[in-house]
Amino acid sequence: MKFLFLFGVSIFLFTACTKTDLRVQGFVINVKGVAIENVEVSMQKNKKTLETTTDNTGYYRFDNVPSGTWEFTVSKEGYETQTETYSISGGSSGNVFTKNFEIKKP
Repeated sequence: MKFLFLFGVSIFLFTACTKTDLRVQGFVINVKGVAIENVEVSMQKNKKTLETTTDNTGYYRFDNVPSGTWEFTVSKEGYETQTETYSISGGSSGNVFTKNFEIKKP
C-alpha cells in the first residue's frame, strides 16, 4: 500500500514538473512597423479556440496553451485577415512562444 501511494505521488510530481502548457505572445504591427490595437487574434486546434484582442501597444497574450499545432488568425476591419499554422512547444526560450504578425490594408 505504501508503494502504491509513493508511486502515485511520483507520477503526480513528474506530471507537474513536465507541464507543457505555454504562454503564447507577440505584437501585431502594420507594414510601417506601427502597433495596431484592437486586432482580434485567435488560435484554433481541433475543436478548441482561444481568442484575445491586442492592447494599445499591439500586444497579445495567451496563457496555459497546450503545445501542438495551432492555426492562428489575425483580423481587424480595414486590414487583410492573416491565417498561419505553427507548431508550438517549449524550447530554448522556456515555455514562451513568441509570434509577431504584420498585417496590411487591402
